Amino acid sequence: MGADIVIGAQWGDEGKGKLTDILAETADGSIKPNGGGNAGHTVIDETGMEVIFHYLSSAMMRPNIILATGPGSVVNPKCLMNERAAAQNMGLKLDDRFFVDERVSMLMPYHRIQDFVEEWTKSKQGGKIGTTGHGIGPAYTDQANRHTDIMFVDFIKGFEENFFNIAEDKISLFRGKNGVTSDVMKGILQQLTNNQLRDNKSLLEKGLVREEDLDYNKYFDKNSLLNYEIMYEELLRVSEHMKPYLTNTSHLANRLISEGKKIVLEASQGHFLDKIYGTRKFVTSSHPISQGAVLGSGISPMLVDRIFGVVKAYVTRVGAGPFPTKFEDSIAEKIRQIGKEYGATTGRPRDCGYFDGVMARTAQEINGFTHLAITKLDVLTGMEQIPVCYDYELDGEVLETYPASISDLERVNPIVEIHPGWKEDITSARKYAGLPKNAKRYVDVILEEHQRAYNAQDLKIGFISVGPRRDQVIKMF
Repeated sequence: MGADIVIGAQWGDEGKGKLTDILAETADGSIKPNGGGNAGHTVIDETGMEVIFHYLSSAMMRPNIILATGPGSVVNPKCLMNERAAAQNMGLKLDDRFFVDERVSMLMPYHRIQDFVEEWTKSKQGGKIGTTGHGIGPAYTDQANRHTDIMFVDFIKGFEENFFNIAEDKISLFRGKNGVTSDVMKGILQQLTNNQLRDNKSLLEKGLVREEDLDYNKYFDKNSLLNYEIMYEELLRVSEHMKPYLTNTSHLANRLISEGKKIVLEASQGHFLDKIYGTRKFVTSSHPISQGAVLGSGISPMLVDRIFGVVKAYVTRVGAGPFPTKFEDSIAEKIRQIGKEYGATTGRPRDCGYFDGVMARTAQEINGFTHLAITKLDVLTGMEQIPVCYDYELDGEVLETYPASISDLERVNPIVEIHPGWKEDITSARKYAGLPKNAKRYVDVILEEHQRAYNAQDLKIGFISVGPRRDQVIKMF
């Protein structure tokens, strides 16, 4: 056997959770190789029950499959344990199949605070990125800085001295570079508290978390800005719960594969949020591409069987940054309502646009997809005309590649062809033959645009999603 990789081919929110859940039906293990609480993956079972995952793999709904968070992730230990508690409350047994790599970097309360501080500073300069505010960027920055990184293994080895040294550095940063006063910090902590109460409303209602555990106001100190003693004491309590689940997930994954078992690597976000190959600076802080999946899981590329590129039948984006194929407002709002295009993590409305072939070819060349999973095809039902971008034009020339320059990307003119839509309901289709003629042609266009990339002639369609539930899918093999 080996590993299947699930990659978002656009800006994230393509439906990777659903595909992971489907692949997990015949798999033995699943690893989340990158990202953190900023990524929300949604699974809806046959009954319509919706579950949103942030740290745990979307394969969790399948009993007996081994679940792991890989070393390429950054994890808030309190949030992870809250999500685990919610899963247990749903009747999912995780004790003997849930693991976290000992090399995972801890996402601390001060990382979320730093995220808000930095966005506050940038907003004064007119340069907000539009982060989720979950502290992902600061946590990965500390990981790269090496001396400011605290790993989960430090729960066992001890981290007190390093923690308080970092605390002093953070306070100096907030006061010096960012110019944060005690009043500003007080406002930021209240905003974080409000976000926590909003994001964990269902857990609060079920009694799985306490309101005081979500309160960031307790960290406020008028003189030193933040009370790090309270943070440290909280982490000590969480560490006792985390220790039994720490392991070397690379060793675990390699053992499973050596035994002839299948694992699924479920990447977060999407190709164009990659910190190198994405639309920099409007990107995440990890590598949500196929190469990042093997790096963040600790397996060899030689052990990869298939790479699935998850492609929405249209394109969405949340947060700031250029969007060449963005729909006009009236069409975008219609797509947003039908497709329920709101962030699983933040609830923010997603911008919507038509399919972008330049993005498709770029993601294909870098990730090397072997199969495509086309999602939300049903959302386009009823559109009389469906535009497709085939190329970009800039300053009178057709571009061969996706622009690296944000200023160029903001100025490109999409070269568009219009395709006829379909009116027939496709949500009950379970075979390709059951799709209307125009829907089939549109699927062919998506495949052909990916095949225009170099080394993509053998690319195939693996799945076509025709509704939100896990059973609303056409399997092509």
